[in-house]
Amino acid sequence: MRALVILLAAGIAVPAGAKPPTAKEIVHQTLVSNHWGMSAARVQASALLADRRGRKSTLVFNGISRRWKGYLTKSLVRFSAPPDLAGAGFMQVEQDDRDDDRFIYLPALKRVRRVAASQRSNAFMGTDFNYADLDRRDWRTGKLALRADTKIGNF
Repeated sequence: MRALVILLAAGIAVPAGAKPPTAKEIVHQTLVSNHWGMSAARVQASALLADRRGRKSTLVFNGISRRWKGYLTKSLVRFSAPPDLAGAGFMQVEQDDRDDDRFIYLPALKRVRRVAASQRSNAFMGTDFNYADLDRRDWRTGKLALRADTKIGNF
């Protein structure tokens, strides 16, 4: 998070003599500008998955996302492959006053279940991502600090 704030701060132009933005202002502007590009998007994508044994499969999904309250979003992802995930769905609704709502539909069980906040660190659909990687809660509620500029490569 710290490195990201530093990189974001480096990319914000500040007119000469103007007060530089605070860490909170930088993160707020990033949230408002929709850094993932998903506030009104439809996505069709696939990802190649490999397990520890080297077996490979392709995760295929469609997603849609909409802003619903300020910079908060509602997102729905439906999976069509691999066969054991075909028909599964994941919905996330960002909340400003509590933990985000996350739900997963598993066709084998024919039911929807809530993904609890305590499960944010669990793997998401067989990938190396976890549920926390999918939300922006840490951006919205985390402790922020603006550090001095740091040179990274030629920047």
